[in-house]
Amino acid sequence: MTDRDDQLDAELRRLFDDERLGLLPKPDAAQSVVAGARRIRRRRAAMAGSGGALVVLALVGGGLLLGGQRQPMETPDAHIAAPPAGTGGTSSVTTTAQPTSPPQVRSLPGTPPVDSSSESESPATSSRQSTARTTSSLPPDASTLRAAPVFGPESYQKLTLGMSYRDAAATGMLAGADQSPPPENACSTYRLAEGATAIRDVTISGSAGVVVIRAGEAVTPEGIGAGSSLDQVRAAYPDLASESAGYSASAGANSRYFFTASDDSVTEVQLRASGSSC
Repeated sequence: MTDRDDQLDAELRRLFDDERLGLLPKPDAAQSVVAGARRIRRRRAAMAGSGGALVVLALVGGGLLLGGQRQPMETPDAHIAAPPAGTGGTSSVTTTAQPTSPPQVRSLPGTPPVDSSSESESPATSSRQSTARTTSSLPPDASTLRAAPVFGPESYQKLTLGMSYRDAAATGMLAGADQSPPPENACSTYRLAEGATAIRDVTISGSAGVVVIRAGEAVTPEGIGAGSSLDQVRAAYPDLASESAGYSASAGANSRYFFTASDDSVTEVQLRASGSSC
């Protein structure tokens, strides 16, 4: 070591030994450090909490968007089976609505769970469930089920048993305004202007007026028509009697129903005036 080095070493020692370079800690230095550390932790916790809340809100918003775009499931149409006319049967229709589950939202650790069950249902789902709840079993009458016009016990619309040919033609229900009236002691058959769907034809006597109204798809007020079973006829008319060409039952004070049947099923119904020979 040279003298130059010794001098440098001595100078450095003198400088470092100077009391002015001594740094003494303040009395509350420890409390200041702890308080600063706590502030830092609180800031970090606040930032983490706000970030978690934003994530939860984003998830909830996405779930609601997906739930709103979900297409409602189509419920197959319920068909009402028409029971045989005259039995007073009851048709029952049950439509089951498929529930729509709300989207499940998973909560992040340290945040309160999100209750997805409180979300409102979509309008389509609410309407479908309301329709299912209001569906009930109603006992419609036979004429509604068959969607057929009614004739009897004494008439069909304006045509009434015993009405003369002139009066019948005046109703405008007979087809052809230039038809000839029936002979005095004979009967003639006439079709209706509306067609032969409900009523096939009417028979008018020259002396007794309208004596027969022959039904097509029309039914009696009790719902009996072509296609009804004999059991239904017996239930509707307890006084049903056997005839040479079928069955008959009381209709009105001066009329009777005549039923033609095949294989225990009605094939034709006629409304006849009592005592008619046509």
